[in-house]
Amino acid sequence: MLSPEHAKVLKVFQEAASWGKGGEVVLRCGPDTGRVFFAEGRVAWGTVSTIKKTFTQYLVEQTEVGEEEAKEAFEDCKRTGENFGETIVKWGLIDEATLRQLLLQHISACLLEIFCWPDVESMFMPDEKPYMGSLTYDFIEILQTVLILDTEGRLPFQGMSAAQVLDELDHDEIAQIAPPDREEPTAVESTPAGMRPSTEPAITPLSDGPILLTNAKDQNGRGWLIVFILLLFLAAGVVAAYFFRDQLFGHKETQPPNPKPIVVASVKPVEEPPPAVDAGSQPDATTEEPAPEPAPEPKIRPGIVAFAEGKGVGVIRVVSKPQKARVYLDGVSTGKFTPVTLKSVPAGRRHVILVEKKGRRPAFGVVDLDPDQKALANLNLRRKGRRYKGRIPMLVESEPPGATIFIEGGQVKKKTPTEIRLRADRPVRLKVVKSGYDKWVRIVRPVPGMQITVLVKMKKK
Repeated sequence: MLSPEHAKVLKVFQEAASWGKGGEVVLRCGPDTGRVFFAEGRVAWGTVSTIKKTFTQYLVEQTEVGEEEAKEAFEDCKRTGENFGETIVKWGLIDEATLRQLLLQHISACLLEIFCWPDVESMFMPDEKPYMGSLTYDFIEILQTVLILDTEGRLPFQGMSAAQVLDELDHDEIAQIAPPDREEPTAVESTPAGMRPSTEPAITPLSDGPILLTNAKDQNGRGWLIVFILLLFLAAGVVAAYFFRDQLFGHKETQPPNPKPIVVASVKPVEEPPPAVDAGSQPDATTEEPAPEPAPEPKIRPGIVAFAEGKGVGVIRVVSKPQKARVYLDGVSTGKFTPVTLKSVPAGRRHVILVEKKGRRPAFGVVDLDPDQKALANLNLRRKGRRYKGRIPMLVESEPPGATIFIEGGQVKKKTPTEIRLRADRPVRLKVVKSGYDKWVRIVRPVPGMQITVLVKMKKK
């Protein structure tokens, strides 16, 4: 449920977007101020006084653009009046997809600060001046990114999508209680210039049936009596149909089972450790290899599947703060450190990126990669916070199946496909071997809250 304060601010942003031209939304909470600029009904820029870091500083920290290069480009824009973002793209300092993602996150971070203010005064000031840039965003895209950035649950509508938030806003407007009846004025009051006329509440029919016409005198008497009688007949018909449905239809209808609620999963730290791993899957297990038995055909689970084929390929740019963090793609180490560009990543699939650095809490995020898409994973590793505890399941499958699994040198009892449980706070060395095939060795790390399948494609010797 939206609070009145958030509903008020959202309505101002909707007004700016529906204007379809340029303008500026000015916001204030005590000494703090914010400004969001619109161009042709789309968000072009945002700034807030509580965020001291400029976009130029943010750009230097998150990309390989040097401080001197950014400063030189900024000074050139001051002289020529050109857009800063388009200038650094034209100079070849950054590609447009990365710039667009960074701008989206910077503007969304400003709006997240605004939405967290306790009491906001907001106003939209239309302006038809042309905008020099071309990188703009739909407000719903900005709002969706705000919800993604709200990892600490600072907003009351956490867990909702941007479309659900705006639908809730529209619903609240429709559900507003009409003002009490009052005597009609003797004269029609004119609307002041520049103000929009008040909107009459919409009349919603109760049904599609015939309309009963009554005169004004017995409107509150006989009309309501007729409606009440009709409702009684309708209720009686429903009850009769229920109790005599066997005679009417010849069989008793079976009530469908209660549907399971749809749960919107979110990536969160694992607070409680899952059950301990079997003795056979412990790293120090040294049990003898059981007699070979036919293994079932591998069945890839939906979700995150490492090394699965996709529909085309895409690119994921991974940056972190601080830099030099180890990068894992779908729970498997890439052997690379941030900042890095992962090329030829299978598209048409969901991927999870995790970065890890000593002395920091790991950070991770999910990317739905489309063919030929250039995605940006911008992750911050916190210095403080509880360590992830317990063990996390990971499914290991192989082509062909029936391969033996070793974790840190210790043999697992079951062959592929099988589930292993790994410690949540560190990577391990995973080895998969099968007679007649080259051994497969990787460094893997489970991701808290994510079910990952590692699909091992073995090569014949």
